[in-house]
Amino acid sequence: MAAETKASSKDFYYEELLDPARQLYRYGSGTCRELGKLPAPWRKLVHQRYEKPGPWGRFPPGYSSVTKYPSSTTEVRLEAEYAQLGVPPANTLPGTIRRGGLLQDVAVLSLGRPLDEHAHWVHAIILEVLSGVEPGWRTQQQIPYTTSSGEERVYVPMQAPFPVSDGFWVYADGPDYLSDKSPLVIINPAQRAGVHCYQNYNKPNPSCMGLILLGDDEVATIDVNYEALGMLQEVVASMIDAARAIRVDCPGEGPAA
Repeated sequence: MAAETKASSKDFYYEELLDPARQLYRYGSGTCRELGKLPAPWRKLVHQRYEKPGPWGRFPPGYSSVTKYPSSTTEVRLEAEYAQLGVPPANTLPGTIRRGGLLQDVAVLSLGRPLDEHAHWVHAIILEVLSGVEPGWRTQQQIPYTTSSGEERVYVPMQAPFPVSDGFWVYADGPDYLSDKSPLVIINPAQRAGVHCYQNYNKPNPSCMGLILLGDDEVATIDVNYEALGMLQEVVASMIDAARAIRVDCPGEGPAA
């Protein structure tokens, strides 16, 4: 039984190039993406299959909770320059350290199950906060949750020390030990999106990692810089449009989703 599970898990994450001219791929999940339909200003950064051994978790929707076997996936990473998204240039927030690097110049959208341990940790936190938002909420409220050890805690509304887009709510894990060093979880329930940020952006190359729940079978990982947080609703909307534009119906009979 274990051998069968391992084989089926491996098959689930294969990819097949169906049409080179259209850059049309079919993945083992049953999803097809046509990279040739990618809308401006988004462009392909990486399209590769990679593997990572070890018991890395998978997060819903669309993922089982645990895998005991080496994992593999195909990752599609897209990028768009902040200038083309209308985001102010890097280093326009107050600070003494000049920040540089890829994520200070472009927003990154990653499609495909992440295998990075930090990405899984960030996904778990954001999903926990999003799942605690009650239907019909119009204002930000405390979100109670229970830790794995049974401790009752809450995510507390916070004020970020940098501009945050309308529609996004800012939280920190509380109620005890809240400070100006508490990590922030910034979510938009309407867009089913959020990012995890540290309050101190005055570092050489900081960014915020997060996710977008694109559907019941697809979670995207996102990376943005701190200047983008002031226009995060627009940036996330552009990411959603790009992801939906390249997801197409698979020709013929493909694997079941």
